[in-house]
Amino acid sequence: MGFAPNECVVIDDAAVGVMAGLEAGMHVVHLNRFPDEETTPEGAIAIHHPSELPSAIDRLRV
Repeated sequence: MGFAPNECVVIDDAAVGVMAGLEAGMHVVHLNRFPDEETTPEGAIAIHHPSELPSAIDRLRV
């Protein structure tokens, strides 16, 4: 699509997708539905419900 990785956002609930996005140099939002069982890797923004997505995207604009 012609975008650099740092211009992209990955939104994923799977650890493998979160790690792939981080390794690619993309901004990552981790929809972590099981925070007691799964940790969000450093560099990703953790949310626990899709309703939190707009505020997570706003954090990327700063």
